[in-house]
Amino acid sequence: MNLQQLKILVLLAEHKKVTVVAEMLKLKHPTVIFHMKKLEAYLGATLFEKRQNRIFLTHAATLLLPYARQMVSSAEEAEAVLLKSLQNFENKITIGCTATVGKYFLPHLLNHLRQAFPNVNVDIKIEKSDIIATLLASFQIDFGILMERHIERYDFSKLPLFDDVYGIALSPSHPLANIESIHPIQIENDRWLIREQGALSRKVFDEWTLQHKLNLHAVSEFGASDAIKEAVISGLGISIMDYLSVFEEVKKDKLIFKKLESVPTQKLCFIYSNKRSYNLQMKQLIDLFSNQLLIHQLTNLVFER
Repeated sequence: MNLQQLKILVLLAEHKKVTVVAEMLKLKHPTVIFHMKKLEAYLGATLFEKRQNRIFLTHAATLLLPYARQMVSSAEEAEAVLLKSLQNFENKITIGCTATVGKYFLPHLLNHLRQAFPNVNVDIKIEKSDIIATLLASFQIDFGILMERHIERYDFSKLPLFDDVYGIALSPSHPLANIESIHPIQIENDRWLIREQGALSRKVFDEWTLQHKLNLHAVSEFGASDAIKEAVISGLGISIMDYLSVFEEVKKDKLIFKKLESVPTQKLCFIYSNKRSYNLQMKQLIDLFSNQLLIHQLTNLVFER
């Protein structure tokens, strides 16, 4: 006994003609007859009677009918739910990024994606970099936008978006704000405002202080870049930050940014896993991020606003 046979039973109870049922199920007339006989053989009972070119259910069939209707209805409902879910899945893309990227780069990107893919829903997952990398590696998100340094140990493909630089963020009122080049020794005794362990700016800070053998005494740890910026603007300390995080405040003369020449440029990349398959829309999105002219235009929109 299978679902097709039960559908035939349910439809014959209503329409009483094999030709009508065959049309509704897009089957040939002999195929419907075959399934009718198979169902009777399986149950060991006569289910159908033919009278005046019409099919009537026997008493045994009428006992089976309500259960058949319930099973067919449940199967159709399950099929509809699954189909809707798959359609939504096909039309949904999840991109993971950090709060900084989400705040400054993503709005321009989303605007372009809506134009390029009007029927696709783009969900954004904002997390710390290591979490985004883990989510992408475990296929819980489709794509990521992260600094290249965060993905070195993963089997990811990467498409460079732009280069970000690190520097010292100072208040305009800081005594060294107007000095063109600051030597590390000059700011060794300042109060340093730094990110928590795991943040890329914290790694840059630790490596830079180790490189210059600095012995820092006054250090305050923050869990968010915005909190550090406000503290620096208020003159509560100085920090090592990336330019993407502070460019708006620098343009408004709220912060002074001194590039660290000894710190390598960090590439922000669009990343995706090499261990999964991608549907057509996802492949088109990857092609879009391969368009360097478009990426250049988006980068200009970010830093020119």
